[in-house]
Amino acid sequence: MRKKAIDNLTSSGITVAVVLANFLYLLFKIMPTQNKVIFMSRISDTIPLDFELIIDSLKEKCPTLKTVVLCKPLDYGLMAKVRYIPHIILQMYNIATSKVAIIDSYCIPICILHHKKLLKVIQLWHGLGSFKKFGHSILDKRESITRYVALDSKELAILMHMHENYNLIIASNKLSAIDFAEAFNYDPSIVKVISLPRVDFLTDEAKTNKLRGQILESHTELSSKKNILYAPTFRRSEYDFNQIQKLVDVIDFDHFNLIIKFHLLTKRDVDDNRITRVNDYTAMQLLTISDYVITDYSAIVYEAYLLNKPVFFYQFDLEKYEADRGFYTPISAFPAKSYNAASSLIDDLENDKYDYRAIKPFIDEQVTYKHGNADKIANIIIDYAEVVAEEK
Repeated sequence: MRKKAIDNLTSSGITVAVVLANFLYLLFKIMPTQNKVIFMSRISDTIPLDFELIIDSLKEKCPTLKTVVLCKPLDYGLMAKVRYIPHIILQMYNIATSKVAIIDSYCIPICILHHKKLLKVIQLWHGLGSFKKFGHSILDKRESITRYVALDSKELAILMHMHENYNLIIASNKLSAIDFAEAFNYDPSIVKVISLPRVDFLTDEAKTNKLRGQILESHTELSSKKNILYAPTFRRSEYDFNQIQKLVDVIDFDHFNLIIKFHLLTKRDVDDNRITRVNDYTAMQLLTISDYVITDYSAIVYEAYLLNKPVFFYQFDLEKYEADRGFYTPISAFPAKSYNAASSLIDDLENDKYDYRAIKPFIDEQVTYKHGNADKIANIIIDYAEVVAEEK
C-alpha cells in the first residue's frame, strides 16, 4: 500500500510539472520564430564534435542561419534535477524561437512540450552504431530503472513522453536504423541512414594526425611507451572497481601507459598513481594516440575501428549485463575477443594477438558513409528552415 501511495504521488507530481511547463511554454511560443537552429546535449559539458562539424557546415552554406548551443549534463538525484530547471527554461525559450532543434540524447523539453507546428526536431543519437539496447527496447530491463524515481520504467516513459516529437532520426546503417526505430518507438520511415559527423573527422588522416600531434605535444609522457585506452560504458549500477583494479595490476607499466576514461557522470575513479591522467581530451580524441583500446560495451568500439585500432572486450560481467540490458549487435559479431579475466586479455594484447584484417569488413558494414556526413545533415537543416519560412 505504501509503495502504491508513493507511486501515485510521484505520478501526480510529474503530471502537474508537465502541465505547468507547457503553460510556461505558451508564453515563449508567443515570441516570433527566429532564423535559428538550437543544438542541445545533456551528456556533455562541452560542444560535441558532431555539433561543431554541422555548425561549421551551416556557417559556410547558410551564414544567415543563427546557431545556439546548450550543453549541460543532467546528473542523477532529485536535487540535481531541481538545479537543472533554469537550464530547461533556457532550452524552452530557444526551442520556442527556433526553426530546427538538434539533440543527441533524451531532451526533456523537446519530449514533454507541445511545440509550434513549424518546429522540426532531429535526433542525432550520440552513439555511433547500435551496440547495446536503450530507450524503449529496455523498459523491462534493470538498466532502465532509475534509483531516484519510485515509478517503474514504463510508467515513467509514458509520463515523460520519452523520445516523442521527433521528425527525423539519424542512424549509421540499415540495421541500426531498424534498431533505432525500436529504441525510439517510431516507424522506420523517419530514420535516415547518415553517419554521425564525427566519422568525417575520424576518416580524415590529416586532421587525426594533427590532433595526435597536439595531444603528444601537451602530454609528452605518452610518447615513450605504447598507450592503452580503457573506456568502459556508462552504467546506472555501480562499476565493479575491484575488477578494474585487477586490469590495472596486470599491466606492465615499464612498456605501456594506461589511460582510463570513465563517463562524465561516473563519480568514482581508480585510485592508482600508475594510471596516466589525461583530463583535457575526450576518449574519442585519445583514440588517435592509442595503440590498443579496451572497453566493455561502449560504442567507442566503432570509432576505434574507424581508426583501425585493435579492441579488446573486458567483459567480466557479460551474463549479468546481457540480462540487465541486452544487445542489438551480438558480441560474437564484433572482431574482438571477449575476456572475463584481465590477465588473459593483457597477455593477448602484449603478444598482439589480434586479427586486424577483420576490422575493415566489419566497420564498412556498420558505417555506411565515411565522408560528407556533416554536409548532408546541414543540408537537411537548411531544407527544414526553408520549409518553415515558406509555411510561415
